[in-house]
Order: sequence, then structure tokens, then C-alpha cells
Amino acid sequence: MTSDLEQAFQEASIPTLLMCLVQITGDESWLREPFLPKRDTNLFADESGGLSEESQQQIRAALMTVLGEISAGQRKIAPPPKTELFTKMMSLCVAEEVAPEYAPMMMEAMGFISRDVSWRDSSAVLRETLADFNVLIIGAGFSGICAAIKLDQLGIRWMMADANADIGGTWLVNDYPEAGVDTPNHFYSFTFAPNHRWPKYFSKQIDVLNYCKSVAEKFKVADRISLNTEVVSTTWDEASQTWLVVLRNQRGELRETRANVVISGVGQLNRPKKSFIKGIESFSGPCFHSAQWRHDVDLSGKRVAIIGTGASAMQILRTVASQASQVTIFQRSPQWVRPATTTTVRSNRKRCGCSRTCHFISIGIALVSSGDSEMVCCQLCAEMKLGHISTDR
Repeated sequence: MTSDLEQAFQEASIPTLLMCLVQITGDESWLREPFLPKRDTNLFADESGGLSEESQQQIRAALMTVLGEISAGQRKIAPPPKTELFTKMMSLCVAEEVAPEYAPMMMEAMGFISRDVSWRDSSAVLRETLADFNVLIIGAGFSGICAAIKLDQLGIRWMMADANADIGGTWLVNDYPEAGVDTPNHFYSFTFAPNHRWPKYFSKQIDVLNYCKSVAEKFKVADRISLNTEVVSTTWDEASQTWLVVLRNQRGELRETRANVVISGVGQLNRPKKSFIKGIESFSGPCFHSAQWRHDVDLSGKRVAIIGTGASAMQILRTVASQASQVTIFQRSPQWVRPATTTTVRSNRKRCGCSRTCHFISIGIALVSSGDSEMVCCQLCAEMKLGHISTDR
């Protein structure tokens, strides 16, 4: 084993290592005292899991030994855990009860089970039916792109319309200063297309947008989307059992098409709900919503009012405060805010990008508690890719 791997183990979340050890070996004896992680109520959990230094070293040493045996061909990796064991692992890892209904979703995310279906090689009757079946997808954001990819896998024809000039949906439209995610990046990654190169643990708008575009390109759906095309109306035709769809292009020209199914992926954050404030129509200065940011407005030396303290307002505030002479914030409902301890992903951690869910196919999985724990995943993956670890079962 490399010294890099040893260093990774020293920095890694102990609960993560413990779950990796259990998954790789199938040995449930590790799931009892003195190795059980303790409940942590901190926003960013302690990497030790509340275990003694002696127990931590035992877990590190055992995992190093096991990986050495696998590398030498002396041990096979255990089969993926069954649902009951997986649920137990999740609960013990976070030291609180995790409901069993979460297990199928997490096992699918880990690649242990799959719900994917393909009808491409089905009977001639089904193929003939599919040949005349068409789906309209409205919106080329995350939902629309995902729907198109999965329909392709099923063998179902689709068409997609988006009123915008490019792919991305909300992440194309919302380009206000410092727009970005306020939840870990993996929530903005498809399980079938994980992004191993997020530059930050909470990435900015341009990185999320580029990821969305890259997925559309990778799965060959980007060139089949009708951009600058607005869906004016959809009307159900009972006689033909199809939707009559009216589309309008950027020249204002209308055309009709039909679809058996309509999937709406229009989102909810692309059209702003503007404040109805008495007298606002008499305000003579620039007034705009964050979703329709005026990049042509110079805020230097201006007195600026921000209404609301949600995620968008918090992201905007730093830039506005650095330019304006005065900023006044109007807040109705206060919320908790805490600085992130780690924001930028170091280069040696970009191989896997697993912030809270370690996702690697054959080596190990675990629910982890902080952004630093994916280093173990990265190092294990590196060992596997270099051929140091056999993945034969």
C-alpha cells in the first residue's frame, strides 16, 4: 500500500473507514462496541466518530491489512451487503436510526441495485408500439435532461423544447453574483453520471451549468433539443389519446405537434415571484429580482436594499456589500447561517468528489459526515485503477 493511502486513512472519517471495512470483508463483528460511532450533533461532525484513539488505529490497521491481502490476491471482496445489513450500516454510521425505506434508494445510488429497464430488445409487437410512441419533454434543465437519457435507455422517442437559448434551466437563468449550491455537490450529480471534478464542495452556478451541459453531451441528447422554443399550450385529445401541443419559435411562428405523454420539467426557480410592495412603482432607481439580475447596473457607491434573506440573498450580499456605499436588508424570517470550514476541493481529492456519500463501485461505501472524508474513497479508487486491487468477485 502506498504512503498516500496511509496518509488518507489518518485524515479520513473513522465512521467511513469502518463502513468500508465492513463492506469489503462482510465481517459484522466490527459493528459493535468498541467500534460504534457516537452521535454527533455538530453541523460538521468530528472525524473520529467519538471513538478512542486505540479503536481508531485498530480500524485503520485492519483496513490496511485487508487491502494488502486483496492487492496480493489473497482475499476476495465480499458481495454487496443485503438490504438488512445495509440499513444497519447506515444507522450505525450516523449513530441514529435510519428508516429501512431509505435503503433501496441508497443501494441504487451505490450501484448495488438497478431499476434501469430497456425495451430495445423486446418483442416485435412492443417495438412496433414504441415506434409510434412519442414523449414531449418541456424544459432542458436537470429534470428534462434526466428524462431524455432514461427514455433513450428505454427505447422511447422523445422531443424536448426549451424557451431559453441554451441548456441548463434554472442554472442558466440564475446568474446573479456568487449564485451556487448551498447543499453538497453530489445532490447536483446524477448517480449514473457522477462528477469527479467539482472544484468546490458547494460549487458556483457556472460549474453546475457546465456539468449539466456535459451530461447532455455525454449521453448525446444536447443536439436533439429544440432551443428558443416555447410550449404555448398542451391540450388533451380524447379521440386520439394524444396531446395536441402548440410550439412557438423565437420568430413568433407557431406550429403544432402531438405527443402521447408530456413531461413537465419547467422547474420553479426560473420565473420570479415579485414583491407587491405599496408604492414600489414610484421608485425611480433600478429594481429587479435576483433571477433577472441586471448586470448592466453598476452598484458602486449606491445605497442598495435587499428584500429577503434566503439562499439567493446570502449569496448576493457579499458582492453587493463590496460595491455599494450602504446595504439595507429587510428580513421577515431569520435562519441559521454558518461559515463552511472547507470550500475548495484539493486537487488530490478530485478523483471521486464524494462529499457525503462515498460512491465507488467495488471497493467500499459509507455515509460520511463531512467534506474531508472522500479522500479515502479517492485513494482506494486510485489503487483499483492502478491495478493494485483486484475487483474480481
